[in-house]
Amino acid sequence: MSQLLENLDTEFKRFYDGDDIRNHVLKKCLTETHEFKLQLKKLKAHLNKQQQELQSGKVEDEASFNKKRQLISEKLRKTHNAWDANIRKSCKAAIVQQNRFEKHAVSKLFDFELEKVYTNRLPPHAKEYVASAIGKHLARYNISNVPMRERAEIVNYMKTLYGVDEHITEEYVEMGQIIQDLKSGSLESCMKWCTPGSNLQFELYLLKAKQLLLSGDKLLSYNYVMENIPDMMIKTRKYCIRRDIGALLGKIVVGGEERFHLLEEEIKAQLEKCIALFTKDYCKANNLLYDSSLFLILLSGIISFQFFIKYQTIRAASHVDWSTEDELPFHVKLPDFVCNFHPVFICPVLKEETTIENPPYSLPCHHIISKKSLDKLSTNGTCNFKCPYCPIMASKAKTKKVNFARL
Repeated sequence: MSQLLENLDTEFKRFYDGDDIRNHVLKKCLTETHEFKLQLKKLKAHLNKQQQELQSGKVEDEASFNKKRQLISEKLRKTHNAWDANIRKSCKAAIVQQNRFEKHAVSKLFDFELEKVYTNRLPPHAKEYVASAIGKHLARYNISNVPMRERAEIVNYMKTLYGVDEHITEEYVEMGQIIQDLKSGSLESCMKWCTPGSNLQFELYLLKAKQLLLSGDKLLSYNYVMENIPDMMIKTRKYCIRRDIGALLGKIVVGGEERFHLLEEEIKAQLEKCIALFTKDYCKANNLLYDSSLFLILLSGIISFQFFIKYQTIRAASHVDWSTEDELPFHVKLPDFVCNFHPVFICPVLKEETTIENPPYSLPCHHIISKKSLDKLSTNGTCNFKCPYCPIMASKAKTKKVNFARL
């Protein structure tokens, strides 16, 4: 990852207290206001009680009565002052961090004009692909949060509110419906969808058993585990499955009430794990990207910013430029999950498909061969060799690994 991306992540985390993204600086304002409202309700109850005593003539000592009212007024003043001070402090901290974020993170993204560096602008028809990428991003990450359940209603909602094409939404509707069911506590639809014996099925069994255990019925939870999971454990040797089941059975058999106080958090974590695993399997089964094209493009752009900035400095100092439209004048190292190798690329020399262990490499002449071919032609990097398709001489040191990015 680039230094720019790390700096962006560091400054963004300063908006939160600690590592928990739920503890936002401004959330303190909400908490303080909620506590202030509770104090006001208590003071109001005391005042109402005193008012009723005064009207019913039950006040015997007027001096003591006035003193109590004065104490309530003083308590109200102190509570308000404390709330006001805390709100001002939290708002000030948020404003300071916002200014810091603008200065140290956001402003660096605009220190140069991209048009001066990348002169080959996208053609007008490319806007269609941009619109499609935005639509797929919205459908991929937002469809499970749509406030309706029926397929036609979801498609119409995404079309009306976001302008997403119906065909794009249709690809993700079933995924959104199943995720909605999972969030509501219903596992049946996901159980029907998943492949028997898959990791997803096991995680769903585990989630259901924990839900039954949380309900307080240990016997029902134990019977559920014994009926559904033994066959899967016989077929697999994965240690993680045996470990998780062993821990669950331990809670069922010997666990007391004090052992169940963390079960709700475990269920939440297990639910998130099941949703992530289902989403990944669904995208794979339907030939969809797990990470949207828009996310991958923006991430690649952020990582590449530092190289563009460096190139602009060199270009201005040495008065050089580049005119190649289909490649950059510098290499950008991207994370592996951004670059997915094409599954059917075949090396023209050995007539073999490239794999993760045998990736494609580009020669100085831009012809591409596999790593095995490169090692064979260069005698494991000990000598120069001629490109199999042109007279250009090459060496292993001058080759570069090729990434086929699925954007």
